[in-house]
Amino acid sequence: MFAVVLVVFVLFCKTRKNGEWLRIMGLGICAVGGSEVEGKYENEPASSIYEVEAVLGGIAKLPCDIDPSVAGDKMHIVVWFKEKDNGRTPIYTIDAREKPLEQGKRWVAENYLGIERAFFRVQDHPAKLTLDNVNDSDAGVYYCRVDFRQTPTRNVKVILNIIGTW
Repeated sequence: MFAVVLVVFVLFCKTRKNGEWLRIMGLGICAVGGSEVEGKYENEPASSIYEVEAVLGGIAKLPCDIDPSVAGDKMHIVVWFKEKDNGRTPIYTIDAREKPLEQGKRWVAENYLGIERAFFRVQDHPAKLTLDNVNDSDAGVYYCRVDFRQTPTRNVKVILNIIGTW
């Protein structure tokens, strides 16, 4: 199993100028492999549940609300998971902590989605993970986890059904 772990850290250091303590907070993301890894995200309830249908060979659009509920807040990281027999597997991430959202750093699990099939459309409302050329193996349960600077973490559950040709 492969997991993406979100790490929050606080660092205290003295400034050179006046000797006062300065608190630096950070947010990091790291990948962890191994069968014993189970993250907190496995048990977090979904704040919204969607059921989406896509035609075999067409485009699936999986919604995820990334708008913060706290005024002036900003989305930092989105992690998409697909539910498998052994838990949730990360399949797509976008990290916009140090950049405008549209320029966020993206990662795609090529073994599940391929390099050119998935893209997170942040300009849509709600934002959507689009999957091109969907196939039967794309059907299933997906989770979108959104971490903000201040707004509480949001978890969205999306059930994708694939409609085949007759």
